[in-house]
This record gives sequence, structure tokens and C-alpha cells, in this order.
Amino acid sequence: MDNSTGTQELTLQWVKGDKIGNIEKVSSQDNEWTIFQSGSRISTGLIHEFMIPIEGEPLSFDPTLPVLEGPTGSVGPGPHPAGISESAKSAKENPIKTLFNKQKKTDKVDLKLSFSINVPAKDIFDIISMTFDEEEVITELDSFISNQIDPSILKDTLRTSIEELIINRYKLNS
Repeated sequence: MDNSTGTQELTLQWVKGDKIGNIEKVSSQDNEWTIFQSGSRISTGLIHEFMIPIEGEPLSFDPTLPVLEGPTGSVGPGPHPAGISESAKSAKENPIKTLFNKQKKTDKVDLKLSFSINVPAKDIFDIISMTFDEEEVITELDSFISNQIDPSILKDTLRTSIEELIINRYKLNS
């Protein structure tokens, strides 16, 4: 879009990334790049993800508002007043979290969970399986076992397993 051709000037506001809240006026645009009067540019295909058109008053971003969730995860401090909450990115994300999230090379590891549960003896299972339909017996056994797992204990066990993984994998002395 070239203002010298008489086209209406397009004003956009950053709603994601390091420039969140900044306002840009489009100087020119083609299929590949959109160039702003400030001299910066953005890939034209990414505008819809990082910017919104401004008609009237721009959004003011309040970094004290809670981080909002969007379709791709944490997306930032909410605009104030109402606006495009799902397109903003956290301006104050923890730098450690940022570094972990940007890693291209990660390792998949198994997280071990172990619970003590009560199960019927094998000979009892065999007798019940001969008396009733085996599929129904297995379904009921699954329910019998599942009902013994308290969600709060599951959460505590998961937290303990994560802590053990961190200590063992990274050789911490905790």
C-alpha cells in the first residue's frame, strides 16, 4: 500500500512480540513484506498474527493485568480497555521460561509414576473370568482399580515424580 497513490493510510498496532502496544503506519506493502514509516518491516503473511488494524483509538496494554491464554498458549498482558486479548504476548515472561521454550533440541524421557493399590488375587480373577464374560470382568476390574486412585494423591505423586526426575537427570544435590 503506497500513500503516494492516494490509498488510505493503514495504521496497525502490535499485539504480540517485543513491540507489543507500538503503533505503525504502513508505508508500502507487497505479497512478501509490509514496510512501515518507522523503517521496520514485517512479513505480510504474519500481520494477522502480530498486529491489528487501528480504527479510532489504539488499545493500551496494561502489563499489570494477568496473562491471557490464547490458542497457542500464554499470550500476554490484556489490552485495556476491551480488545484482542488472544493476540497479545507476555511482555514480562520469565526469561528462564523463554529460554526453555525456545530450545530446538529437547530429550523425551519417561516420567515414572508408582501407586500402591489393591487388586484381587490371580486365582479369584480366574474364577470370576470363567463365571462371567471376560471383557465385562476386565471393565469392572479397571473401574475397581481406578476408583482407588484419589486425584489429590495422583497430583502429589506426579509432583514428586517430576521433582525426582529433575534431581536425578540434572544431578542436583537436593
